[in-house]
Amino acid sequence: MKETSLVVARTVETNGIGLNGGIPWKLNGDMKYFVKLTSKVEKEGNRNAVIMGRKTWFSIPPKFRPLNKRYNVILSRTMNQEEDIFDKERVSIQTSLKEAFEHLDKMNDIEKIFIIGGNEVYSEALKWERCKKLFITEIYEDIECDTFFPTFDYNTFELDINHKPDGMDQNIVEGDIRYSFCLYKRSN
Repeated sequence: MKETSLVVARTVETNGIGLNGGIPWKLNGDMKYFVKLTSKVEKEGNRNAVIMGRKTWFSIPPKFRPLNKRYNVILSRTMNQEEDIFDKERVSIQTSLKEAFEHLDKMNDIEKIFIIGGNEVYSEALKWERCKKLFITEIYEDIECDTFFPTFDYNTFELDINHKPDGMDQNIVEGDIRYSFCLYKRSN
């Protein structure tokens, strides 16, 4: 079973993660962190996988789809594998998280799996024991959102106070937005 983590940026006060089908902030540091975290592999020739819902897929600007250097899995019951996806080497459509995990566990070149949104996918992923880490960018400003990260049990996931992002500052101010990178690990 491949290491599985969840990655999200959320407002601390309201758990906000999205607005009008997009990300309601532009944080270059967070985007660099996301790319580095989800792209870094130990063995040359391998890659990581990102799992996302259909709405998250379409929220990514077309010029950035599929996410580079990662195998993209879209969860959808309405998209058609043959008609909707043109890059079958880098993209797959699965109908459930269970199906996505089964598909990815069979792929020898996949090292790690990252769940990247949206709300429904996060809610389901938090229930899976295999989801061991939550990489959360905590945003300390009140920003308008209409999509929210589900509440999780802080008894199930504990903050790793020693988490230091590779080559990145822990706490950042970008424009007028303060944020930090946090890692929560599933308790034993």
